[in-house]
Amino acid sequence: MNHDPLFIEHLRKALTLFEQGKDIKFIEDKIASVNIDPLQKEIILKQIKRLWHVKRNKIGTQLIIVGIIFLGIGFISSILLHLNGSNSLDFPLYGLTATGIVILIIGLVYLFH
Repeated sequence: MNHDPLFIEHLRKALTLFEQGKDIKFIEDKIASVNIDPLQKEIILKQIKRLWHVKRNKIGTQLIIVGIIFLGIGFISSILLHLNGSNSLDFPLYGLTATGIVILIIGLVYLFH
């Protein structure tokens, strides 16, 4: 699909705003104010939203992995401390596991919201 240079220029501006960390709503407002074809505006917005979802999925996946690691460390340390006869299971059982669960939930929110 061939696009005119004006469309490509506005697409680059939108991508630059996205890379600068601007909000989706801010980019939508900027694109809405330019004088190009409505179909081209929609194409630009779809492209930016797709990139935004990819970024959120990447962050969500990383948070899920970190949460699983915390859960695993908490579980393994609880077992090892229990096998050694230690009565102090508070930190691994409640601290690491609760932290892992919170991070995991935040990752799931990023992934599925």
